[in-house]
Amino acid sequence: MFSQGFEHVSSEVYLQWVEWGEDGPRLLRSVRVAEMSSGLWSVGPPSVISNKGCSMKLDATHTYSSQAARFILLPMSVGKYSIRALGPSGRK
Repeated sequence: MFSQGFEHVSSEVYLQWVEWGEDGPRLLRSVRVAEMSSGLWSVGPPSVISNKGCSMKLDATHTYSSQAARFILLPMSVGKYSIRALGPSGRK
């Protein structure tokens, strides 16, 4: 993830699939998370929700309205993911 801007900060979020082998990590795929990389969200660091599915929570702020939101990102097969947008309290 990286952020850009000054007055209206926006983020680009990427999800990466990594395989660990004898020679160390190898990047299998990197995918831009379009729902969070539209130029409208400033996204904080992820918090792992579950190690089993590697799901994570990302808190974000709309760069123009300052509305808070929470996203749940769940990696699926390589290159695929699902995402849910929740309200700031964690409700849909």
